[in-house]
Amino acid sequence: MSNTFIENGDAAYDEILAECKDGILLIGSRGGQVDPGRGVFQFNAEYGYLIEGGEKAGMVRDVSLSGEILSTLHNIALVGNDRKMSPGYCGKGGQSVPVSDGAPHLLLENATIGGRGE
Repeated sequence: MSNTFIENGDAAYDEILAECKDGILLIGSRGGQVDPGRGVFQFNAEYGYLIEGGEKAGMVRDVSLSGEILSTLHNIALVGNDRKMSPGYCGKGGQSVPVSDGAPHLLLENATIGGRGE
């Protein structure tokens, strides 16, 4: 793992929600994993909201995103203008190194999302 981020785009947060229409807004990260040999990833969001009619609705919990890395990147439809970076650690086998990551809000099409409603 290294310092990973997605550069800002031109879309406003409200524009991304409106364009989404119906979907799920994932917020934050509770960790995840990548298998670079197979080209797949999985991460757990801190929490999420249903998007209905372009507006935030009910909360969902235990929500996660998974998929193939390159096809997921190709499925980014809009990139927000509000990137935030976060410090963190990546570790394995009792070792850890400081890393950072960040991204603006994104509209991702054809995503594999898992979770349950409250």
